[in-house]
Amino acid sequence: MAQTCDLLYLFTQHYPYDSESNHWQDIELRILARRFKKVLILPYRKKENQLPPLPSNVEVIDLPQACPAKGGEMYSSRFGRLLSCIKFLVPFFRVMFFEFFHCKSKIKFLKVLPYAKSFLLQIMEKSVRLEEIIGRHAGQRAVFYASWFDEWATMLALIKMKTKNYGFVSRAHGYDVYEERWTHGIIPFRNFQLEMADKVFPDSKRGTEYLKEQYPRFSKKISCAHLGTPDMDTNPFNPDECFTLLSCSALIPLKRVHLIAEALRHCNFPLRWIHIGKGPLLGDIRLKTKNLPGSIEAELTGYITRDEILAIYSTRSVNLFIHTSETEGLPGVLMEAASFGIPLMGCNVGGVPEIINDETGILLPKEITPEEIAGAIASFKNSRKNTGEFRRGVREFWKKNFNAEVNYNRFIDGILISS
Repeated sequence: MAQTCDLLYLFTQHYPYDSESNHWQDIELRILARRFKKVLILPYRKKENQLPPLPSNVEVIDLPQACPAKGGEMYSSRFGRLLSCIKFLVPFFRVMFFEFFHCKSKIKFLKVLPYAKSFLLQIMEKSVRLEEIIGRHAGQRAVFYASWFDEWATMLALIKMKTKNYGFVSRAHGYDVYEERWTHGIIPFRNFQLEMADKVFPDSKRGTEYLKEQYPRFSKKISCAHLGTPDMDTNPFNPDECFTLLSCSALIPLKRVHLIAEALRHCNFPLRWIHIGKGPLLGDIRLKTKNLPGSIEAELTGYITRDEILAIYSTRSVNLFIHTSETEGLPGVLMEAASFGIPLMGCNVGGVPEIINDETGILLPKEITPEEIAGAIASFKNSRKNTGEFRRGVREFWKKNFNAEVNYNRFIDGILISS
């Protein structure tokens, strides 16, 4: 029988206020709610979005942006906020000196020092309120789990340093793993986070290797824990229909969707491209599709609901799912497409090679031209990978590696052992 626990503190960025853009957390929460008697979700930043329906044993707690004053009002002045956190002055200097001593580049740390100082003071301010919340549930066996290896990890590390009473675990994904994605190539307080965490679970093998290479003394704390998607349906593949290419991502520079739009100009056979997603580059992508050959049809959906996305996967024949990001963790959209048996094409970045291989599709080099992408699509069209038999293999690979029920229950077992 699966091991359960009294209480889980789940620390998130915006979730559940942005459940549409963090669908993996919706899936995980349903399983967490079965394994814990009570789940308290603490978003770091509250959005104005209305909360979605949640399991009956799940509660959302919003931390105020400032610490409560004696009269119940919030301090609004900088002096008042600093005064309310006066007891953190010694920990503040301990953390700053610890990170400076252990960081790989003293010069880089000094460059981000103004930001690091402001960031740490904000963390300390919030931790006053967090300690009050934790105190209400003293005596219960609790697990502290940060869904991203960022601000919450620093705050939980700080509380652990002060009290010695609470351990914590954290997932890690993309921006919270790879330091080159940060200003000056340094993540503030990374050494402190790793020193205090009980376990860190990157969602890709590549992210796991990266953290171990960068911080070898913490290797034993770092283990890969893949995300997963639920078993929804199979895509109704029809080889007699127009060849259909599907992509799903935000329309931002990092996702490089323009490469797909430009590649279509070099495809000399009938093709339909469906792109799901919105973003600031939607207008630019629309312009790129205006002068496509007559045999090419582009359908840019913009924002659509989760149910509408699933309707596309379950009712429209899709030959190939394509993803062209320049950097990634391990994209959930690839897992989801594979769960429907749709072959995959994507660039060799981050954890992408862990899901795109000879069993599931075609792995492209990171640096690639639109002409080369068009050639790869044409090669796929005329290959055995564009068959029902190959698609059954894609789905089997998903079942073995990215089934949400298997992966999330295994992860929960891991954090229960660690806590």
